Amino acid sequence: MMRALDVDTGEVRWKHELTDPRVESASVISASPFVASLRTRGARGRRSLLFLGDGDTEAVTLHLPEGYEKFGERVAVTGGVLVVGLVPKDRMEHDLGSPLGAYSLTSGELIWQWRGGDTHHDTPLAHRGWLLIVHGYGGRLSVLDPADGRVVARRRLRGTAFDSLVAASGDLVAVGCEAGDYSHGLRVFRWR
Repeated sequence: MMRALDVDTGEVRWKHELTDPRVESASVISASPFVASLRTRGARGRRSLLFLGDGDTEAVTLHLPEGYEKFGERVAVTGGVLVVGLVPKDRMEHDLGSPLGAYSLTSGELIWQWRGGDTHHDTPLAHRGWLLIVHGYGGRLSVLDPADGRVVARRRLRGTAFDSLVAASGDLVAVGCEAGDYSHGLRVFRWR
């Protein structure tokens, strides 16, 4: 059983029962929107994501495609699409960089994949109805259409940020770094 609690009052806001008895563990990836990583038991155990819409009213399970061992740690949701990193099982494939997978939140199906290249740490962010993807070790920003994954704009960013942290407000995009030794500090860019 998963429960969402009100931070101020401690009251239970909603509950969600995990009905699959094979689920061994559930870990929260995102609180808003709510996304949990699920893992099933056994030698053929698989990973999936559970997306809960408005307070447990729209539960959708997203399955990891064949050839991938796990999901990334960051998600972005916009336009009825959830985007998350896909980590390949094959080491040769992994060396090419990990793609992002986009899932329909109505059907749960994988609808497109995008590969920025030269990085394993693409960071997705939903902003103003678009998907902003920081990749190239924090040195590039691509803007994708959530419907089809088409690149609608791109920009080089000064500096690097291994394992980027990204935030946006209005026409500003801030890029930081979770791995302090590989960072050029917090950088803020005005989107033109």
